[in-house]
Amino acid sequence: HTRIAGATIAAIDAEGNDNSQLQLATQTLDAGSLIDSSQGRNHSLDIGIGSTASLDSQNQQTDQLGKTLATLGQGNLLISDEANSNTAHLNRDIENNRIDLYAIERNQNLQGELDTRLLTEEGRKQILQDYINSGRNIQQIAQGLPEADNGNAVIAAIGKGLDLLSSLTGGILPSHGENGGLLGNLPVLLGADDINYRVIQITTGDSAYMQANPDLFVPIEESRYFQSASAENRQALQGRGLYVSIDPVTIDEANATYQNFVNGMLNSEGDAIKNGIDQTGATTVTISYNPTHGFFGDLLESGVDKFTPIHTGIAQQTGDFIYDVTHARGQDGSNFAAHSQGNLLIQSGIEDRLDDGGGFDVPEYFLDVGAMSQEEKDESGIPSFASFGSPVNTEDMKETIVQGANFIYSGAYTHENDFVGETLGGNRGQNEQMDLPGRVQGLVNIPTLFAEDSPHSTYLCGEHQNARCGDKP
Repeated sequence: HTRIAGATIAAIDAEGNDNSQLQLATQTLDAGSLIDSSQGRNHSLDIGIGSTASLDSQNQQTDQLGKTLATLGQGNLLISDEANSNTAHLNRDIENNRIDLYAIERNQNLQGELDTRLLTEEGRKQILQDYINSGRNIQQIAQGLPEADNGNAVIAAIGKGLDLLSSLTGGILPSHGENGGLLGNLPVLLGADDINYRVIQITTGDSAYMQANPDLFVPIEESRYFQSASAENRQALQGRGLYVSIDPVTIDEANATYQNFVNGMLNSEGDAIKNGIDQTGATTVTISYNPTHGFFGDLLESGVDKFTPIHTGIAQQTGDFIYDVTHARGQDGSNFAAHSQGNLLIQSGIEDRLDDGGGFDVPEYFLDVGAMSQEEKDESGIPSFASFGSPVNTEDMKETIVQGANFIYSGAYTHENDFVGETLGGNRGQNEQMDLPGRVQGLVNIPTLFAEDSPHSTYLCGEHQNARCGDKP
């Protein structure tokens, strides 16, 4: 009797080949497979401490089950009692004598990394700067598309097409002309500086600063800002002897102006200049330019500043602009007019400076001790602010400007049926409140925002009492 259980019997030559010379004679033969299993375990834990603290834990487990076949080489097999033998599972191929039933591998990995700079104030500042730099890169990529005014005709044609598509989608599709659209505005929503923000100055040829620095200005008709304005606004700006700064301006005591303006949504530089002249009643004015990123980008930006505690990057830049101007002007005083979204930027920008401890100069910094009366002394140089078509309520703005920054607030001026001022801001007329039924009823005025004669578009400083209009040295 012969029993083969998970074994291999063969006659092989020196090279390991079955030479078929095996001969096995037995009365009975039983052949059966041998079941075998194996398990493997591997655990590892790595901890690293440096500029970052890292943890890497791995738990690996392997389970295998197979069987080794009863194998007999290719020789002669002689069984005298086949009836009482079991050869159904006898394998005759010595090269394939194993079958894997299953192999299961389990891996459990836990990885984590902590930037240890979070644990120190200086480290957190470094992280913030890294984020700001990455936000700048995102913006550059988003608007790094073909330009409509490129010297190459093919590239210019592509740029014009992309600008059109971006405009039709409200900035959802990015383009160079829309400053990267919604995508380019995402870092700004979370506090990164807007790389398209700039300070622009308008003046006349007879101003002392213009005459002392003629190389810094160009006639407005020769500027790219003029070309960006609507046809109606180009006509209004043309032939008035206006000059505009060639490069973005850095505010200092020599160039800070009395009149200053912050524009609203969807304004090109040229349109913002026209609105700034209208709402300050001045021909020497500094524009804190709020770049457009298309309808949805601008709308989302406004929503962040109005409804969340976050101060957008452009609001922070506006707050810094207010500080630079007010500090540079000192006792000479300064006035700020804001249209539409510009009011949100002023409110959020002031709050940002108050929140982070930067703040503003104390009232005594702006007082002229030589003033004749107490009233004149109290207001001689203290900065003042006026709102036009504002989505911020008069009382809320007063709380930020007067109670918060110790400045003067002339008030909010709102045209009848101006949806932004009446419904969103709850303002009516001159410094009056719109009641709730009136605000709800004002929803019907939404379409007028996009009309040619929109009540939200054109505000003139001289139409409103208490607004501080006109040039001042």
